[in-house]
Amino acid sequence: MEGFDTVNPGERRKKVICMPGGGFGAFLAHSSVLNHLKDAQFPCSKQDLIDLAEDNHAPEKVIEALEKLPDKEYTATSDLTEHLSVS
Repeated sequence: MEGFDTVNPGERRKKVICMPGGGFGAFLAHSSVLNHLKDAQFPCSKQDLIDLAEDNHAPEKVIEALEKLPDKEYTATSDLTEHLSVS
């Protein structure tokens, strides 16, 4: 995710917004997971996300992160990232 720095309103510098619980490493890990889900059609189930990641040849670490998700219907990428924990 990205946002804009509001310290200097006349200047639109990009800044990185890290995911909850995370730091920059968590941001990169979340980006890796989301990269393998770029064609996801929402709403979708946890299993739909796992299947899509496998179809996109995601590494085992991505599949493991998706398997830890709550078993629910996800309505958008933001809904997914709220529940995503990557170690």
